[in-house]
Amino acid sequence: QFLKYTPGSGLTAGQPFGKPHFFVFGAINMKNNLTVGLVVADDTEYAPIVGLKNLALQPAPFCGRAGHRFTLQQGAKTLTVYSVHSGIGKVNAATAAAHLLENGCRVLLNYGLSGGVGKLPRNSFALGTAFIEHDFDLTCLGRPRGQKPGQPLFCTASEALNRCFLAAEPGLYAGPMACGDCFVSSNKLRDWLREDLKVICCDMETGAIASAANLYGVPFATLRQVSDDAGDDAAADYSAHAEPEQVTLFELFLKLLGQLFSVPELWEDE
Repeated sequence: QFLKYTPGSGLTAGQPFGKPHFFVFGAINMKNNLTVGLVVADDTEYAPIVGLKNLALQPAPFCGRAGHRFTLQQGAKTLTVYSVHSGIGKVNAATAAAHLLENGCRVLLNYGLSGGVGKLPRNSFALGTAFIEHDFDLTCLGRPRGQKPGQPLFCTASEALNRCFLAAEPGLYAGPMACGDCFVSSNKLRDWLREDLKVICCDMETGAIASAANLYGVPFATLRQVSDDAGDDAAADYSAHAEPEQVTLFELFLKLLGQLFSVPELWEDE
């Protein structure tokens, strides 16, 4: 049973034994120091972080899952990254995003694999510009699919971050993305996502992370690699291609991460 939390009792709200299940960090955000939160869902997607050799990787666990801290330096500027292996799905992703934001991260990032519903070439890379939860459904109450009361239909990515990333990698695709708690492997659903929602790819986390970032008022950007076409053969295609693609995806993400040093708005005094 959960013990009742009272201020000063030494217990942590929502924890059974008063011991937090995550690493609490004190983010330092000032002119030459920036703290970035990175949410990664799948274990194979997260594996390249664990394998980092040239950075002083430090553990920063999150709720029984892996989490790490590493830093990048450019001149007098220090970029500190807190990465979290969130687990798959919107609830896991939103929980991880909120944890990073509550601990002072001033930018949220994500990378992972996606289904290419917009006929993107397999293994191509895309930046998300806007995000909709395709499985949120209040249409019986007269609302558009994905529309939550009091909230915009689409959450948004940071235009400044996307401009910076596209300048560094002009070959990236960019467009709206759909997010839902299902692996899309249906021609019918894929075509509906493309034709009705006008998205270019789909995944299971980006919309949740974007929503948290928008609510907290911090910039968000995501880099996705197309592993399959989200059609009837998507599961087989994903299984065949997922692991070999991870290193390439992570290498490109690290390159884009370094571009944050060139975004002036991120380095202003608070």
